[in-house]
Amino acid sequence: MTGHLDIGSRYRLNLGGVYGKGLGRYLLGIQSSSGSAVDPVTGSLDPRDNWEGVMATYLHQWSDKLRSTMMAGYAQSKPFTWQPENTFDNSSYAAANLIWSLYPYLTVGVEYAYGALENKDGFSRDNHRIGFGMQYY
Repeated sequence: MTGHLDIGSRYRLNLGGVYGKGLGRYLLGIQSSSGSAVDPVTGSLDPRDNWEGVMATYLHQWSDKLRSTMMAGYAQSKPFTWQPENTFDNSSYAAANLIWSLYPYLTVGVEYAYGALENKDGFSRDNHRIGFGMQYY
């Protein structure tokens, strides 16, 4: 389920969430193999419960040529009891950017992103990224 709310002419709030079995790669930051697993006893392919608790974005239009988007989300793919301890369990993500449309055909931007993941055994990692981009058309 997703939806958005326009807050004035320059602001927009988007919210979304999803739940299902075997969704895997369609969720925020979840590995594609997290959608299902082969039961070592029965040999059957069992879909895992996947859910994206929330994903939110906020668009702020500073001017006609300058805008920012802030986003955050959390997703989980609950491991089976028989899966190894290093099996993926959940991830979270946040980012913010600044996009500048210099000309009708040239846009540049910078974005900071943070991501974290946690495995079934509690092991966790996080990552910080800064990206730069340019669109010319």
